[in-house]
Amino acid sequence: MLGAAARVSAMRGSATLFAGTALAALALPAGAAAWVHASTRAVAAPAAAAAGVPVALGGIDADLTGCVRLADVSLGSLVHADAVEASVGLDSLLAGRFGADEIRLEAPRVAIYV
Repeated sequence: MLGAAARVSAMRGSATLFAGTALAALALPAGAAAWVHASTRAVAAPAAAAAGVPVALGGIDADLTGCVRLADVSLGSLVHADAVEASVGLDSLLAGRFGADEIRLEAPRVAIYV
């Protein structure tokens, strides 16, 4: 059976572990959100320069399967899509080619002014 000093020490260790876990649970998502926001701005700026119109991106998501998804994409007032997904096939990656094998548009809209 544990003595009083051992129980206090075990409780302090548990409290420290809890505090560390709580801090990580709050800090990691906040840091990830800040990084995604900065990455979104870093992608939109060169795209706007290349297109010659303001570019707005709602968010960027990438997964381990080689798919990158841009959400809520607008090129000025002319083009809007709920999402643009680009994916790279495993055979392309293994061959050393890094380019989109497939590009999908979700709910694309194009405005034409006459």
